[in-house]
Amino acid sequence: MQHEINSLDYYYEKQEELTKECLLALKSIFMSIDDEIIHFRKYQIPFFKYNEFNLGFLWVNKKKIFLGFTVDKKVLFQTKQSGQKDLISTMEIDPLKDIPILLIENKINNLLRRYKQKQTMEIEQFIQSWLNASNAYDIESYIKHYHHNAILDDPSVGKVFKGHSGIRNYFESYFIGYQTQTELSSLKILNKNQLFLDVRFSGEFPEGTINGVFDITLKNNKIEFIKANLIH
Repeated sequence: MQHEINSLDYYYEKQEELTKECLLALKSIFMSIDDEIIHFRKYQIPFFKYNEFNLGFLWVNKKKIFLGFTVDKKVLFQTKQSGQKDLISTMEIDPLKDIPILLIENKINNLLRRYKQKQTMEIEQFIQSWLNASNAYDIESYIKHYHHNAILDDPSVGKVFKGHSGIRNYFESYFIGYQTQTELSSLKILNKNQLFLDVRFSGEFPEGTINGVFDITLKNNKIEFIKANLIH
């Protein structure tokens, strides 16, 4: 049996039937809360993450079932002390009693709210840093916001710019060259990697000011793809 299924599934399959049913029910609760929750095996037991944030785990110890909740260290107040760890709390689940579904869902949702707020704040800070670098014509800082093989597609100029060298050429030609300033009108976060920006450009071009949009794909907290366009 162990060789026919993966190690994560085997953790459930090897349990006594009542324990297995309870674990699978708890797993289902976790996975039903949000599509971006990931189920994986760590330290030989099932763990759950929301994007890069630790969320919780399941653990059977001496035939007792424990449900763990994790407050990821990324959302904790950072002190000067090194080695800060996640905060962990556990709840023992009796497989002979009804699972406290509402309580569990509330705990998970409270964690997700903290994580999504942190994620939103980090994205907003990234975009503001990118725009600040652009408006200061700080080309080195501007380029650092992109992956080395990023692609910038700008139909308004009829070209696609690839990699740091291509994007550098774009920035020098159309932002430094026209003294373009970019004002953020709105930021829509579709998910952790997909953003949509409404902006207003001003500079030394015939229109003086013009509206535009950026459709951005992030990867590992840098821009992987961006489509820029003007709205006439």
